[in-house]
Amino acid sequence: MSDEEAWRIEVIREPGHTALRVTGDLDLETAPQVLAAIEPHLAGGTEPLVLDLSRLTFIDSSGLSALIRVHQRTTDAGRGLAIVPPAPPVAKVLEITGLDEVLPLRPGPA
Repeated sequence: MSDEEAWRIEVIREPGHTALRVTGDLDLETAPQVLAAIEPHLAGGTEPLVLDLSRLTFIDSSGLSALIRVHQRTTDAGRGLAIVPPAPPVAKVLEITGLDEVLPLRPGPA
């Protein structure tokens, strides 16, 4: 699988919210792309943002930091945030770090 196939962010507009589905690794290289992708959705409006991590395959400390920053940015912008949890191996990292208790995780795909 090429890097282009492995990593992507899809924007899914649904009535009442926008979802960003992250596929692949969330790491030093891709974390800035996630932060950049949320910015257009924070300007104006009040609809919540859904960050779908169900297709995330790996996360490092840069990715964890990006998730914290997404949470802070959406809170500062007065926007709701729901995070669709990742698969068990990545979810375990959130559990070990305690972020599963801080981030607004919700079951089910976006």
